[in-house]
Amino acid sequence: MALTEAQYRRAIQARRALAVEDCSAAASGHMRTLSEAGWDGNYVVPNQRVSRSLSGPVILLNNWFGWQELDLLSPARMTIVRKLGYLPDIPTNRWLDRALEIVGTTRQEIYITQVCVFLPPTTMGSSIVSEVYRTSIDRVLRHELGGRTPVALGGAAQKACRLSGIDYVGAQHPSYQGGERRAREIATAIERVI
Repeated sequence: MALTEAQYRRAIQARRALAVEDCSAAASGHMRTLSEAGWDGNYVVPNQRVSRSLSGPVILLNNWFGWQELDLLSPARMTIVRKLGYLPDIPTNRWLDRALEIVGTTRQEIYITQVCVFLPPTTMGSSIVSEVYRTSIDRVLRHELGGRTPVALGGAAQKACRLSGIDYVGAQHPSYQGGERRAREIATAIERVI
């Protein structure tokens, strides 16, 4: 299965149409949309600047950055995020890249997205409630899957899938006790959906 360009454009439109006010839990959690945080673009989430294969495996993470964290990035790191949509040197991305290397694929051959398209103030220590996930999934993520079974990385992404009735293949989040063992576990999960 694959996502068509028209379906992808609909997913982008759905993300742009989703307002914090559409979800009371997002509003009370002081979340922002990508547009409100200055990150609107021709993608559903910024990771898709590089990882937007409409036919490749879907890698599903919890959320992107916190909007306060983005404000604190150095100019050099901000340039990297603006270009790639992610920071290659953080543990999540180092171990995900290693998993892709094990599988023999690249970021250009996968599709990365998040179960929560809202940005919390910070990612560390933020608890995203079920209503926020349901709203994000029902309004945006369902447009992105194109019949593909995602690889949900981490407990939050897996729980959100279960709550929304989305079949998935799970693995621990790459930053959770990251290392070669974690990368191999993620690679095995990716291989199951290829």
